Amino acid sequence: MSPTSRILVWPLLLLAPCLLAAPGQAVEPYTWTVSGLGGLGGSPDVDPGDGFGNRALQAGLALVREPGVHLGLRLGRMTPDEAFGSLVDARLEYATLAGEYRADEGFYESGLFLGLGAYRLQGTRAGRDGEETALGATLGVNGEFALTSRLSFVVELAGHWVDFEEAQLFGAGLAGLAFHF
Repeated sequence: MSPTSRILVWPLLLLAPCLLAAPGQAVEPYTWTVSGLGGLGGSPDVDPGDGFGNRALQAGLALVREPGVHLGLRLGRMTPDEAFGSLVDARLEYATLAGEYRADEGFYESGLFLGLGAYRLQGTRAGRDGEETALGATLGVNGEFALTSRLSFVVELAGHWVDFEEAQLFGAGLAGLAFHF
């Protein structure tokens, strides 16, 4: 297995024991949530390519562990439209595992999440393929607005820290749908 594959597998290995354990007695009428989000992201500390006007996509899977506490896996990708530091045709991919704490605010649920992740930055540098992989951290907030008992509209703001040569801070603003089962 390549070093890149190994670093992306760690969040899944960390999630496995949680999946085997029985969920807590949840108040929520569901145990799992699957989500698909899209939006804008980027990095404030790279030149050229700073800013947050880059396409971002994210898929998520969350498990209710106990009332108000979820364990979430997020897989995402940010694709800069222009040069990103010394990289062209760059893309950032990540897999994060985060604990999420939720509060019912009446007509919506608010959430705060914190976790660890595996990150890969790829692109072309001086005509050659360039790639970096590293572990990092994520912190974010979200809001979930119920459309039906199983479907919700989700908005999320997330920050990521990872020690890459090109940049260390990344952020994204995302919106999409979540399906509960």
